[in-house]
Amino acid sequence: MQTYYRSDESFGNNAVASPWLIGVKEDTLFFFLPVFAALAIFALAQHPLVNNSFFLAMIAAYGFGLGPFHQGASWFTYFDKENFAYYASNNLNRFRFFVMPPLLIFIGIVATIACPQFLFAVLVVLHIDHLLQQSVRLARLYRQEGKFATANFKLEAISQYCVAAACTMIGAYRFDFLQFCSVPYALVATGIASVAAVLATAAYIEGIVRQHRAGSPLQVPALLFWAVSLLAWVPAIFVTNFFHAFLIPLTIHWFQFIGMNAVLVERKAAKARGTNGKMLLAPVLTLLAMCFIYMSIFIGIDFVCHTHASVIVKGLCLGVLAGLAMCHYSLDTFIWRFQDDYPREHILPYILPKR
Repeated sequence: MQTYYRSDESFGNNAVASPWLIGVKEDTLFFFLPVFAALAIFALAQHPLVNNSFFLAMIAAYGFGLGPFHQGASWFTYFDKENFAYYASNNLNRFRFFVMPPLLIFIGIVATIACPQFLFAVLVVLHIDHLLQQSVRLARLYRQEGKFATANFKLEAISQYCVAAACTMIGAYRFDFLQFCSVPYALVATGIASVAAVLATAAYIEGIVRQHRAGSPLQVPALLFWAVSLLAWVPAIFVTNFFHAFLIPLTIHWFQFIGMNAVLVERKAAKARGTNGKMLLAPVLTLLAMCFIYMSIFIGIDFVCHTHASVIVKGLCLGVLAGLAMCHYSLDTFIWRFQDDYPREHILPYILPKR
């Protein structure tokens, strides 16, 4: 993996602006090639052999997007001394990073016992929002105002949310997921969401075309990333199992998240050790080890849920798993908030090339 602090002068000092976010190799490896992996996993999930095999289903669930493997990266940030000092620097941060996680786990346990169906519905909504937050952030990082044709960044986010909402609502209506059909005006809301998705997408494309006609060059990788982010939700309209609707965006999210964290820890370690561009595998391997440990703990708790344990024990385990999922959503919201000073100054420079 190419480090941010290279000794040669060609990295980031080109006269022509680079259209890539991290770099051509990294963008291809983490953002675009995973689309084919997502399509392959989606196709395999429709195969009867996978549907009827518990072992293969476990591999699909815990090895890729559906599983907790990538959630371990959120906790790995606590092992960075600089990050830890920032997390403990004021009362607001201490609440976000030290009080909120155990509180969410407690809420997950209580909600599992008191209102499990409502908790599951909330988790589905939070999960979709979590996937969208990542793609919207990355799409926004691609933007280079004044160098390429770029439409309104709010419209870019709106188009992603509208398409995801429309496709998800169509799938939910087809399968009456969580009794969606019984919601008042569910069909009308689905129709409105579909129209909004078409209009937002068309408006965004129109803005790009207008700027391109005015002389701004197209930023092809950014446009491709935006298109992938939208199209990933389209299979929700056609799936035979509503849970398969999340396979493609989840798998893409998995590769993006692991890739971004791997780039971050590798480049940060390279700077700290003064390697002058030499690749360091140890930080990435440590990150992956943390992910495996977290996944093992998660699987162990989940295993108890499928044993002959008492109802109370199973409820506690399910509550902990729900709480851990909410912790992942919450932590990533604040860790990658580039509008805040610390992430913008201590995380973003390791991801973006010098432009």
